[in-house]
Amino acid sequence: MLVPRFMLLALLFTWATVSQAQPIFAKRVLVKAKEPTADQVALDAKALESANLSADKPDTLIAYLKQRTLSDSDLQKIQNVIKSMGDEQFDERVKASLSAEKFGPAAIGPLRTAAQGDADPEVAFRAGETLKRIEKVSHAAIASAVARALSKTKSPDAVAAMLGFFPMADTTGVEDDLHAAIAALAIRDGVIDPAILAALEDKLPARRATAAIALLEASVGNPQLSAEAAKKVKVALAKETDGETKFSVGFTLATVTRDVDAVSELISSIPDLSRGRIWQAEDFLIQLAGKNAPKTKMGPLKPDLEKARDSWRKWWDGAKETTDFSKLDFKPTTTGRIALMTMDPSGWGNGWLAELGPDMRRRWRMAGINAPADFQFLPNGRVLILEQNYSRITERTLNGAIVFTFNPPPGQPVGMQRLPNGNTLVACRQMAIEYNEKWEEKNKYARPNNNDILAVARSENGQTIVLTTNPGKLIRLDEKWKELPNPVNLATNPFYQPRMELLPNDRVLVTEQNRIAEYDMKSDKKEPVWFVNVNSPTSVQRFSNGNTLIVDAGSNSVKEYTPEKEVVWTYTITDGMRLVRAERR
Repeated sequence: MLVPRFMLLALLFTWATVSQAQPIFAKRVLVKAKEPTADQVALDAKALESANLSADKPDTLIAYLKQRTLSDSDLQKIQNVIKSMGDEQFDERVKASLSAEKFGPAAIGPLRTAAQGDADPEVAFRAGETLKRIEKVSHAAIASAVARALSKTKSPDAVAAMLGFFPMADTTGVEDDLHAAIAALAIRDGVIDPAILAALEDKLPARRATAAIALLEASVGNPQLSAEAAKKVKVALAKETDGETKFSVGFTLATVTRDVDAVSELISSIPDLSRGRIWQAEDFLIQLAGKNAPKTKMGPLKPDLEKARDSWRKWWDGAKETTDFSKLDFKPTTTGRIALMTMDPSGWGNGWLAELGPDMRRRWRMAGINAPADFQFLPNGRVLILEQNYSRITERTLNGAIVFTFNPPPGQPVGMQRLPNGNTLVACRQMAIEYNEKWEEKNKYARPNNNDILAVARSENGQTIVLTTNPGKLIRLDEKWKELPNPVNLATNPFYQPRMELLPNDRVLVTEQNRIAEYDMKSDKKEPVWFVNVNSPTSVQRFSNGNTLIVDAGSNSVKEYTPEKEVVWTYTITDGMRLVRAERR
């Protein structure tokens, strides 16, 4: 029986989950196991209990990971089975789905990867349906809880179990938790765990990279061990053939151990890096060079990148002998990832939020969001999402599960900002409100006769900035939410789905009708200090290197502009959805 596979496409857009692709180690800069909060301890206990596990019984925790760990041959088998889910024959597709179920919980990771990342929509759909039948409890939450529990044990088998399981990790969060736990146990009593040394020679790049990075991080603070770790990692790196592993390990050598040769290698690799890796490399080099950073741009073409490489190489040749790494406090401003949000242009219905890795391939996607207009990632690993049509703000896990919902009393929200203190600013058409952590009203600013509020944000000096339209204005509110005199009048009106970003020194970026404009709020001048013409911009973000990330809704693209208004990178959405927000993470 042959069933047209395109009939299942519509179903894909209503199903939300998160996928685990090949680990990309985007933010591996000294990841340390943090002491979990009381809430996290309670959640971990609940997760472990759901799998009949206990934090004080490491043998059972290790057994759980081994149960979900596929051998290299079985991993290949399950990948072949998943591929067969896209067979032209319906009976073969059904057979493949049933075969995948027989692998049990060990198949969860590969199935989730296929469900979210496979180019064949039939494979993605069937993998997702199979996953639903297998996963009765959140194995991602359990795996993270297991990792945190094992990091506090002295079991000699813990590192080997976690390294073995690593390629089966369900989410990026699980990857991070496993990595932190492995790094915490990589060196004990001055001795490198044998599983770490063995993994440096593993067949799978994910294990090689994890072991090498964990070893380097674990040795920080001990000069003798650090030198030994770096030596062993360099030997492994010299034989490395996987590009992603080569970058992630080399980047750690440069940023964590401050290896001079690794910096040289990082610079030499620039022309061959993906855009996300370019962001990371440039971020480190700019902080390393400080005011002496060469004036160069990472253009879209290889010749542009070769020029950038040569400029950085020339600087490093003259600076490496005198560079004092002890004075470098490297604080990464990017993980090399980018989050994108879209909505359905036909009626502004369901949309999705997704994250691309440094290679610009999708890591995960959360679908079925009703008219999404804004998002913000939270420190707890969740995401805040504003849905206009539902007049609500939801807090969700990255698999789409809603853990909290708030409907602002004034009605349809149009903008929001979670503040560092846990409070949340919400913009509705007639009112801007600040809510405390319990979502109780703390401050409000009303414009009932205008219905013109578009966005709200908190500046570094404690003032609250409200963006209005008809005409476009930036209204300042003091700490008591009283309107201050002399609002900033915009040269043109904001775009109807606006975004503004507050910059240091009282600067602000605003998405206007057909351009991005930067205003100096200290100036009396109406004209912006910088602008770039863009067709219907809906999102803006300024990078530390001075470049600006902009969503061009007219071309359904996200673009990176230099201060000179040159486009150095473009990514276009091609699935028929309308791009509304983008954020480099």
